[in-house]
Amino acid sequence: PTMTLGGPIGSAASHYLWIGVEHIIYGWDHLLFVIGLTLLVARRQILGVATAFTLAHSLTLALAAFGWLSIPIRPVEILIAASIVLLGVEIIRKQKGHKSLAAQRPYLISFVIGLIHGCGFASALSEIGLPKGTELLALLLFNFGVELGQFAVVGLTVVALMAIAKFGTRARQKTEIFLTYGLSSIAMFWVIQRLSDYVI
Repeated sequence: PTMTLGGPIGSAASHYLWIGVEHIIYGWDHLLFVIGLTLLVARRQILGVATAFTLAHSLTLALAAFGWLSIPIRPVEILIAASIVLLGVEIIRKQKGHKSLAAQRPYLISFVIGLIHGCGFASALSEIGLPKGTELLALLLFNFGVELGQFAVVGLTVVALMAIAKFGTRARQKTEIFLTYGLSSIAMFWVIQRLSDYVI
């Protein structure tokens, strides 16, 4: 009797593209932040703001993945949740016609918060590790997968808001207010939940 312990040799790195996509689709905190960014900025700014977010989290993701940056995950998770709350506050301020730093400097805010979210991506990646010999390729594919998921969410959000806008400006405004308070409330719950680990 025989037993085959091996199969066709293939690169494990190829799986990291889908892993990156999944991390956005099932990573609710990152998902809510991307939706919040779409609500904060004008359509002409969305691509630039998303690119700034991409560059920032790619930087910290690479540094952390190769062991050049090490930050405890608990504080990072609290900061990620807090960044969504901050984003929600800035969206509300913009909706009410108040001047805000995030509305005036969306690229800067997106880049700074992207640095924090990159540490969160790195934590998820560290749980599965990188395949030996193809670490760089796997990292690039994971990051590309994150971007595919991110832009898919942005695209769906924009299309949904455009569809709702056909029912009138008021319908779109109410939808944006509902989404803003919804994502802010969820994020605030996460902040309290994650802080409770240190308090209780």
